[in-house]
Amino acid sequence: MMTHERKTSQRGAALLIALFCLLLLSGIALGLITSTGTERTLSANYRNSTQAFYASISGLEEARGRLCSDNPNVFASTFVSGALPATQLRYILNPASGETVAPADSTNAYYDKWYKAEFGSDASAVASANLKTVTSVSGCTSCSPSLPGPLYKWVRITANTEKASGIDVNGDGTLDSTTPLYYDGSNQNLTSTGMPVYRLTSLAVLPSGAKRLLLYEVAGVSLLPLNFPSALTLDGPGANYNGPSSSVFAIDGDDHAATSSGACGTANQPAVPAIGDVTNAGNTFQYGNGGNNRSGNYTGAGASPSTSNISTTLATVFQTVTGLDNLVSTIQANANNVIAGPSGCMPAAAWGTLANPTITVITGQQNGNLTCSGSNTGYGILVVTGSLNFGGNVGWNGVILVIGQGTISNSGGGSNSYNGAMLVAKTRDANGNLLPTLGSPNVDWSGGGGNGIVYDTCWISKAASLGGNQPLKVLSFREVPQ
Repeated sequence: MMTHERKTSQRGAALLIALFCLLLLSGIALGLITSTGTERTLSANYRNSTQAFYASISGLEEARGRLCSDNPNVFASTFVSGALPATQLRYILNPASGETVAPADSTNAYYDKWYKAEFGSDASAVASANLKTVTSVSGCTSCSPSLPGPLYKWVRITANTEKASGIDVNGDGTLDSTTPLYYDGSNQNLTSTGMPVYRLTSLAVLPSGAKRLLLYEVAGVSLLPLNFPSALTLDGPGANYNGPSSSVFAIDGDDHAATSSGACGTANQPAVPAIGDVTNAGNTFQYGNGGNNRSGNYTGAGASPSTSNISTTLATVFQTVTGLDNLVSTIQANANNVIAGPSGCMPAAAWGTLANPTITVITGQQNGNLTCSGSNTGYGILVVTGSLNFGGNVGWNGVILVIGQGTISNSGGGSNSYNGAMLVAKTRDANGNLLPTLGSPNVDWSGGGGNGIVYDTCWISKAASLGGNQPLKVLSFREVPQ
C-alpha cells in the first residue's frame, strides 16, 4: 500500500524536468540569436566606420597628390601656389549625383563647422574673394562603365598656423593665428625657412550615415639643406680666398629676401657672415688682390670683414666627403640638365628663367669644368664638379655648389651678381678619386667690377624646392573629434 502511494506522488516529475530543459534550451537559443544580431550590428558598424575612414584618407591623398607639381591634375596657381596666407580657404568638392556640397554654407548638410575651432571664425564668414573650390578627380566618369570615386564630401586646404595646430612652435607663450608655418626639413618654424606647411582636412559621409573627419599636416621635402649659414661657404680646412681689387665688388651677408627678384613675399632673415669657413686656422683670406684692401666690402653678421667659422650651423650633409658626394648624386638624379664637362658656356635651357628656374649639373669626376663669359644670368641650382670659371657679366639667382675639385676662378666683372648662396668644397683629387676627408677649397676672383655675392633666402628657398616632385611629406596625422 505504501509503495503504491509513493509511485503516485512522483507522477508528473518527468514532465516538469522536460519542460525546464526545454525552457533552458529556448533561453540559450534566444541568447544566441540576440548575440548574433548584436555581432552583426557591430560588424556592420565597424565595416561602415572603416569604409568612412578610408574614404576620408582618399580625400587627403587626392589633395596631397595634387599639390605635387608633376601631378597631371595639379592645382592651378590661382588655387594653391606656394604659401597660402592664413586668410585663404580652399576646398576640393566631391558631391554624389544630384547633391550639393557647400562646406562654407551654414545651411548645407556638409557645413564645415570644425573650421572655427582651428581658425577662430566661421567658415561661412570667410570673404568670397578668399574662398575657392575645385572639383574632385577621384572618380572616372569617362570610363565604361563609369567608376565612382571614394565617398568623401570635401577636403579643406589651408595654411598651417600655431593656433590651428595647437602647438607653440617658437615657445613664446602665444599661439599665432596669422603667420603661416614652414618646414625646414626637421621642424616647423615661423621664419619662412623651408617649405610651406599645408593643413588638409577631409570629411567622409557614407549613405549609412557613417562619418569620419581626418587631418594631415604636409610639406614639401627640399632637395637641398636650407640652412646655408653664409653667403659664400668655404667648406674645408686650409681654405684660400683671393678677392678682387674692385672697389665696388662686395659679398653681402644681409638677407635681401624682402626685395628679391624671386618675389617670395617673405621678410628678411637675420644676417649671416659674408664668408663662412669651417676651421679657425690655416685659412688664407685676401680682401682685394694687388695690394688693395677691400675688407669693408664684406658685410653681414659681425664687423667687416664679415668672416666667421660656421661649422656649428652648417648642415651635417655638408660636413663630410660622403655626405657631399651623395648630395651631388641626388641633385643629378633630379636635374633638368646634365652636361658632361669640360663645358663651355651652357645652352640657354641650362640657365633657366625667372619664371622657371632649373637644375643643371656639370659632371666629370676629373674634369667637370664649366667655363663661361659674356652676359648670362642663371636661375635655380648649378652644380659644378670640376672648376667653375666665370667671367664678364655672368650672374646667378639661386644656389651654386662647386663640389668635387672645389675651385672657382672668376675674372672680369660687370654689374651682375650672384643672389642666393654659394658653397665650395673639395671632395676629389686631381684624378677624380674621392678624398678620405675634405680638401682645401679655393676661390680666386680677379676683376670683379660691380658684381658680387648677395645672400637671399628667397632664392635659396626657390632653389631648394626644385626637383621636389615627390609627394609632400606627412608631418602629422590625426582624427578630428566630432
